[in-house]
Amino acid sequence: MTIDMVVADKNTFIRWAVEQPQLPVFFQPWYLDAVCSNGQWQAHLYQNDKGTIEGVLVYYLTTKYKRPVIIMPMLTPYSGIWMTPATAEKEVYKTRNINKIVAELAHSIPSDVVLYRQSFLPEFNNWMAFYWQRYFQTTRYTFVIEDLKQWSLNDAATNVRNKINKASALITITEDIPLEKVYQMADDILTQKGIQLQWKQDAFMRWDEVLNKHSKRFIVGAKDSDGRVHAAAYVIVDQATAYLMILASDKVLRKSGAVPLVIYHAIMKAAKVATRFDFEGSMLASLFDLFSGFGGKLTPYHSIYKTKNLFWQLAYHYKMRKDNLNR
Repeated sequence: MTIDMVVADKNTFIRWAVEQPQLPVFFQPWYLDAVCSNGQWQAHLYQNDKGTIEGVLVYYLTTKYKRPVIIMPMLTPYSGIWMTPATAEKEVYKTRNINKIVAELAHSIPSDVVLYRQSFLPEFNNWMAFYWQRYFQTTRYTFVIEDLKQWSLNDAATNVRNKINKASALITITEDIPLEKVYQMADDILTQKGIQLQWKQDAFMRWDEVLNKHSKRFIVGAKDSDGRVHAAAYVIVDQATAYLMILASDKVLRKSGAVPLVIYHAIMKAAKVATRFDFEGSMLASLFDLFSGFGGKLTPYHSIYKTKNLFWQLAYHYKMRKDNLNR
């Protein structure tokens, strides 16, 4: 007789992931390899009594002050648990099974970890099993266009449409934007606000190389007649969703309307390869009007955390503050 069980088995996960066309890009082994260079990643697998994998927990394990912590790796908006599509017919059995899977995976998190924090996919909408194990949760929000095939510029706010139309007459859209320029603009914006970008240029270039190799990204930029880059949108795509990962603009030229223009063209390009567009945040008040102005649905997602003691609780809140400033 076999029983449901959770195993920590990275190699099995790597083989299994190849056969999962719906597995989000941020859960792919090659993506985790690219963003977890300063630590290691692990995968825990929930198997039912027939040996079928029904859920996985992936996480980035590193150290802070020589103690093990699980945190979000660089350039990764979502991590944590992903479950295969439910097969139970009745809602009651689906809910019970999901709770069971989440509870077992949460219980499998190493007990010596002093700080745990992961942001889960918006589809992960039941964190009760974490709550029962004395984890805490913060609700965060993104905007999502659920059906790109049905979306048009008419769905955007009037002020957004006006800016796009005005910028279209002055600026040319191109995909020929140097990566160094994207990084520089992103870094300049934060530096102007007294904030340090959390990823170095060499790490950013290696990350992009991996995404480009797997054909999982595109860049949309805006240039004027003098060749000056006004703004750029860096988008990651998987089989279902396009994610607006980086939105960068020239601090001097940003008033040209290039930012909403590149977002619009990123959405139109994404519609050719994906069904959804996730603005990937942000919780920044300065971006609320811009992102909401494209008519996406305000969508919550869970940031789940746990700390060993007061010191690590303070460390968690400090880390969250830095992350919020970067987003």
